[in-house]
Amino acid sequence: MLLPESCGEDGLPGNMEISLIQGGGGHTAVITVTQDLLMCGWNNKGQLGLGDPEDRALLCHVQGLPPVKQVSCGWNHTLAITDAGLYVWGSNTFGQLGTGKLGGSTTRPALCQ
Repeated sequence: MLLPESCGEDGLPGNMEISLIQGGGGHTAVITVTQDLLMCGWNNKGQLGLGDPEDRALLCHVQGLPPVKQVSCGWNHTLAITDAGLYVWGSNTFGQLGTGKLGGSTTRPALCQ
């Protein structure tokens, strides 16, 4: 099954099976049965993990992640459990990404060390 690479007008393919849905302060995460992660919504701090701060009205495939087992969305950050470990992205204003630093944001998933 092909996943939307760039969030075009096609949106979510009709035959895609969803295994989990999670919502945050203004963004949504979907894990498919093939353990791919798709996200949409508010993205002011990069909480969608797409490499930029642009809001998305359609589900977009988050690139570069190992198979995703679980996802959790905060107000403007996201965490995902994968086969390789914990990935984090979005706002880190209060240290919510668990990276050992305060402040800033990350617009792409980063493996938490």
